[in-house]
Amino acid sequence: MIVGIDIGGSTTDAVILENGGIQLVTIEANDPVAAAAGALGKLVSDFGIKLEDVECVAATGAGSRVLTKSLLGRPVVKVNEFTAIGIGGTSLAGLDSALVVSLGTGTAIVSATRDKIEHVSGTGVGGGTLLDNTLVVFWNECSNGNAHGAVDMPVLLFGGKFLRGPGWNHHHGL
Repeated sequence: MIVGIDIGGSTTDAVILENGGIQLVTIEANDPVAAAAGALGKLVSDFGIKLEDVECVAATGAGSRVLTKSLLGRPVVKVNEFTAIGIGGTSLAGLDSALVVSLGTGTAIVSATRDKIEHVSGTGVGGGTLLDNTLVVFWNECSNGNAHGAVDMPVLLFGGKFLRGPGWNHHHGL
């Protein structure tokens, strides 16, 4: 059995395809090696797999570059991320060719056919998901519409991982 691990900028996913089904675990960790080892360990533990039954670990994503030749005693094969997206997308969809879009920390659009896998376009958002890096600002130029006051103007901020700090879950006078 081959385990696939995607060590992304925000999360690490580990997956096995077994008997036509998909088993997936997702973990968060800042260290790519710890994340990969944790994801493999969680996959083995959660689904009753013996570690020795894992033939190899196919690793992709930004964090895969720091992995060595083995992970928890299992051999590691590094896979180009666009190749993984193309093969994974067409396999899951049951298609011979497709335009596959991967939405994660960045966005990758990959053209995959039987003969060729090619990165078409995308963005590298970096450091979080698209929602993490989105901020909507709503404000009104007047604090008091009747008096046209410019003191204590209402400002609302929505989204963004940087708004999850202490105290940002309720109204603040700005």
